[in-house]
Amino acid sequence: MDENGSAVKLEARAIPVPASISAEAQAALACLVGEDGRPLHALYETPQPDDLPGWMKIKAAADAQYATSAKGWQETFELNRL
Repeated sequence: MDENGSAVKLEARAIPVPASISAEAQAALACLVGEDGRPLHALYETPQPDDLPGWMKIKAAADAQYATSAKGWQETFELNRL
Protein backbone atom coordinates (compact mmCIF):
# COMPACT_ATOMS: atom_id res chain seq x y z
CA MET A 1 0.00 0.00 0.00
CA ASP A 2 1.05 3.58 -0.44
CA GLU A 3 1.28 6.10 2.41
CA ASN A 4 -2.48 6.72 2.13
CA GLY A 5 -3.35 3.03 2.25
CA SER A 6 -5.11 3.26 -1.12
CA ALA A 7 -3.00 1.09 -3.44
CA VAL A 8 -3.29 -2.58 -4.30
CA LYS A 9 -0.14 -4.47 -5.23
CA LEU A 10 -0.43 -7.46 -7.56
CA GLU A 11 2.39 -9.94 -7.91
CA ALA A 12 3.71 -10.72 -11.39
CA ARG A 13 1.69 -13.30 -13.26
CA ALA A 14 1.25 -14.62 -16.79
CA ILE A 15 -1.98 -13.65 -18.51
CA PRO A 16 -2.77 -15.96 -21.45
CA VAL A 17 -4.03 -14.74 -24.79
CA PRO A 18 -7.82 -15.19 -24.73
CA ALA A 19 -9.01 -18.38 -26.42
CA SER A 20 -12.27 -16.61 -27.20
CA ILE A 21 -10.75 -14.43 -29.94
CA SER A 22 -9.83 -15.40 -33.48
CA ALA A 23 -6.51 -17.00 -34.36
CA GLU A 24 -5.64 -13.81 -36.25
CA ALA A 25 -6.30 -11.66 -33.18
CA GLN A 26 -4.27 -14.06 -31.03
CA ALA A 27 -1.36 -13.77 -33.48
CA ALA A 28 -1.63 -9.97 -33.47
CA LEU A 29 -1.43 -9.90 -29.67
CA ALA A 30 1.46 -12.37 -29.67
CA CYS A 31 3.47 -9.97 -31.88
CA LEU A 32 3.42 -7.44 -29.05
CA VAL A 33 5.07 -9.72 -26.50
CA GLY A 34 8.68 -10.95 -26.41
CA GLU A 35 9.74 -14.57 -26.01
CA ASP A 36 10.16 -13.97 -22.28
CA GLY A 37 6.53 -12.84 -21.98
CA ARG A 38 7.32 -9.16 -21.42
CA PRO A 39 5.38 -6.60 -23.47
CA LEU A 40 7.75 -5.10 -26.03
CA HIS A 41 6.88 -1.55 -24.96
CA ALA A 42 8.12 -2.38 -21.45
CA LEU A 43 11.66 -2.77 -22.78
CA TYR A 44 12.12 0.99 -23.06
CA GLU A 45 13.19 3.22 -20.19
CA THR A 46 10.72 6.04 -19.69
CA PRO A 47 12.34 9.48 -20.06
CA GLN A 48 11.71 12.40 -17.73
CA PRO A 49 8.53 14.38 -18.57
CA ASP A 50 10.53 17.34 -19.95
CA ASP A 51 12.93 15.21 -22.04
CA LEU A 52 11.49 15.84 -25.53
CA PRO A 53 14.40 14.12 -27.40
CA GLY A 54 13.97 11.09 -25.11
CA TRP A 55 10.24 10.92 -25.85
CA MET A 56 10.88 11.27 -29.58
CA LYS A 57 13.29 8.33 -29.36
CA ILE A 58 10.58 6.25 -27.66
CA LYS A 59 8.08 7.31 -30.33
CA ALA A 60 10.47 6.30 -33.13
CA ALA A 61 11.04 2.89 -31.55
CA ALA A 62 7.29 2.33 -31.07
CA ASP A 63 6.57 3.44 -34.65
CA ALA A 64 9.15 0.97 -35.96
CA GLN A 65 7.67 -1.86 -33.87
CA TYR A 66 4.13 -1.13 -35.05
CA ALA A 67 5.31 -0.91 -38.67
CA THR A 68 6.97 -4.32 -38.35
CA SER A 69 3.89 -5.83 -36.72
CA ALA A 70 1.58 -4.38 -39.36
CA LYS A 71 3.52 -5.62 -42.42
CA GLY A 72 1.17 -7.46 -44.70
CA TRP A 73 -1.97 -6.38 -42.86
CA GLN A 74 -2.89 -3.84 -45.51
CA GLU A 75 -3.01 -6.55 -48.17
CA THR A 76 -5.17 -8.70 -45.90
CA PHE A 77 -7.58 -5.84 -45.25
CA GLU A 78 -7.72 -4.94 -48.95
CA LEU A 79 -8.54 -8.54 -49.90
CA ASN A 80 -11.23 -8.77 -47.21
CA ARG A 81 -12.95 -5.64 -48.52
CA LEU A 82 -13.44 -7.10 -51.99
